[in-house]
This record gives sequence, structure tokens and C-alpha cells, in this order.
Amino acid sequence: MDEIVIPEDPGQMKEWQSKYATTSQELIQNFFTMMFKSGIAELPGGIAKALQKLNVGTETTLSKMGDGISEYVLKHIVDYGIIDKKTAENILKLKGLPFPVNILFNVIAVFAVLGNYVGQVGSILGTPAQRNLMTLASPNLPREEFLIKAGFVAPELITEVRGELRKSGFSERSIDLMFLSSYTVYDVETVRNLYLRKAIDIDTMFMRIKD
Repeated sequence: MDEIVIPEDPGQMKEWQSKYATTSQELIQNFFTMMFKSGIAELPGGIAKALQKLNVGTETTLSKMGDGISEYVLKHIVDYGIIDKKTAENILKLKGLPFPVNILFNVIAVFAVLGNYVGQVGSILGTPAQRNLMTLASPNLPREEFLIKAGFVAPELITEVRGELRKSGFSERSIDLMFLSSYTVYDVETVRNLYLRKAIDIDTMFMRIKD
């Protein structure tokens, strides 16, 4: 193979591109064709010749059959609304690959599309069962800031609040620090007003004034 030299003169780039440039599809075709032929060449003489004769006689027929099946299946997939027409056209571009890679890639692409669709349908249909399991197991815990707030609003629930925080993976020391960081220090006037509105008792009033 001749060495490909990129011209330094920008004016010669157009001529160079027309001579050497190729599409990505052609590059892929050349790669797999070379790989397939080199693989046959490595086999013992009799087997290699037999495969080459078989390849010559069946390649065109099998390729056309594979492309026809892919087009038929994809047409129905588009008609059912599973994928759009543009996606199907992109998948069918794989038929330009060399035999037998074109058939293999088309089969993989079609099964991938159908598998993804079946998975989505199964996920949707399984929603009621998932909800029932969520009701039984209750895997979700309240957010930490809500639990801390509940501990201040309803001190009688502090043991339950700390238990829920422990389920979230917090240590006792971490829980203490979380409560401390959320503790609001009021000025004397605010504490007095809370006491006058009977929102807090006298002991709480003096405790908050000391803060």
C-alpha cells in the first residue's frame, strides 16, 4: 500500500481528499472484509477453499435474506410506534456492512430495540406490584431536616425521631450535632412574647433567656 502523505499546501487538500478520503461506512466495510478474508486464509488449505467457495455462492443470497427480514421486522416496529421511522432508517444503514457482519449487527440492533421495549412495558405493568411492596416494606425515610424539626416541635417524639435518624446511618454524636446546629437562639423580647402567648411555659422561658 502506498504511503499517504498529507499535503502541506492547503490548495492541494481538495485533490488529496478526492483521492484518499472515504466515508466511515467504507472504512468499516474494508476493515471487516479484510478481517473475514484473513481469518479464512489462516485455516487449513482444504477448509479455507471450501469456505471461500461457499462464501462466493451464498453471500449475496444470505445478505439479501437478512436485509429483507430486518426491513420487514423494522417496518412493523415502526407501525406499532415502538421506534420512529428515522431510527429504523439508521439501523438499516448497517446492511451496508460486509457479510456476515451486516446480518449479525442487524439482528443485534433489532433485538436490542425489542428488548428495551419489553423491559419498559414490564416496568410499567409491574408498577402496582411495586407499590404494594413499597407499602409493606416502607423503604423510604423522612429527610433529616424534617425529622430534626419534628424533634423540636414535638419533644415527646424525640426518641422516635432519633431512631429514624439512626436508620439513616447517623451516629448518636452526629444526631446531637444536628440538633445543636438547628437550635434557634431567640432574643429576650421574642422569648417574652412567646411566654405571654402561652406558647412556652415559664421554665422554658427562663431556659431560652439564658441561651
